[in-house]
Amino acid sequence: MHGRRTETTVRYTAILVSLLVLTTACGSGPSSPTTTVGPPADASDSSASLPSSTAGSTGTSASAPLTASFTGVTPDTITIAVVSVDFEKLRDVFGVDLDYQDPELVMRPLIDDLNANGGINGRKIKAIYRKFLPVGATDADRVCIEVTEDIGVFAVFGGFVGPGAQEVNLCLTETHDTMLIGLPGTAEQYARSTAPWIVDGMGQRRQSLALVSLLADQNLLADKVAVWSSNSDLYPLVPDVKAALEAAGSEVVFTGVQSAPASDFIASDDEYRLILDKAQAEGVGAVYWLGNGLSPPKLHASDAPEIAIYDPFADQLVGALRDVPDIDKVTFYGTGTFPKIFREDPLLDRCISIVEAATDIVVQRPEDYQQGQPDWYQDVTTNCEQLEIFRLAATAAGPNLTNDTFLAAAESLGTVALPGELAASIRPGKYDVSDATGLVRFDAAANGKGDFVPIGPTKVFD
Repeated sequence: MHGRRTETTVRYTAILVSLLVLTTACGSGPSSPTTTVGPPADASDSSASLPSSTAGSTGTSASAPLTASFTGVTPDTITIAVVSVDFEKLRDVFGVDLDYQDPELVMRPLIDDLNANGGINGRKIKAIYRKFLPVGATDADRVCIEVTEDIGVFAVFGGFVGPGAQEVNLCLTETHDTMLIGLPGTAEQYARSTAPWIVDGMGQRRQSLALVSLLADQNLLADKVAVWSSNSDLYPLVPDVKAALEAAGSEVVFTGVQSAPASDFIASDDEYRLILDKAQAEGVGAVYWLGNGLSPPKLHASDAPEIAIYDPFADQLVGALRDVPDIDKVTFYGTGTFPKIFREDPLLDRCISIVEAATDIVVQRPEDYQQGQPDWYQDVTTNCEQLEIFRLAATAAGPNLTNDTFLAAAESLGTVALPGELAASIRPGKYDVSDATGLVRFDAAANGKGDFVPIGPTKVFD
């Protein structure tokens, strides 16, 4: 996102961020379901990858005959769907120029490279690409029915996000027994899923507790903290965060959950303003905010800059935060991995090289980003990681590729090397792959446009 916008635009950006954040890069977080198919428990280290696959290794020997072993799997192909938000329609509807690019332009050359080097145990990946509007269930339902019933894919990459749309992920993993690799869900959704659900990030619970640990490591926890959730889906995290804060020495003065719907900006602001009034009256030094949205940063900046914000999912708000007036007055902490650490990531470097060689895309590292240029870095990192997760597990599953063999193979991987991850692992009961994160603080002057900067080292959480 570029340039200063009006308050109306900031509000529109806020809802789009809210649609995307509570799924993206934030990861997911409860313990695994009874069918052992969704995130997580805990995590550890790193080591194995797509660049190595694209160098030619196809893993398990295909001594057994290749058959039509499962929906979307033939002797020759594995059909997947790459599902993403229709950002062009969102631009048309909201008039906001978002820094999100078309994942098809990234995924196509990555899949072509994988296929050119043997595919998955001799099968080639066949990808279809579908987009949806992240408002309500109608468009997401349409895409789900098409990819599962009309086409019959083996797996979906990405998934659905947004009010009313996020719930449609169960159309994949429960109703149609179709695995999902990408966006997170809730504990209830994981428990109901019959197909594997693997998240390419750190689970919400682990990420939330990590923030408390990282703040404590730097002696930055306030003496008095309030814990507030933006919606009922995230409220189950509140007791765990409260217990962690208290164990670290902070007094949790009050907790609660927002009742106003995320789509009602005025009501959300009005409700959060009351929370801030209470926090000021009770001497609270920080609000631990679960859920993103722009009400906290806007209102802290205008009404209560002395009260810090702790937000474990804050790194997904960076574009919107740049447009918040007086954001430089707010102490805003979150979790994230600082991009410069990936300068020595050969797996991600190879993915970037594949995409740049096959397209006219130029991938700029976040610290090198120039305003006005397309921002492809996150798209390449996310798609490369999702494809590598799939390649590793599907290859290990062998010729008889099914949901069950894929899940068993994924659980056997343990510590893995993934593009863009300092540490990652998959094991029984733990399907959110990312294990490393660090403390970051928003700096309105960083990189000439406002960005999160690291405070202390990145840490592995297992």
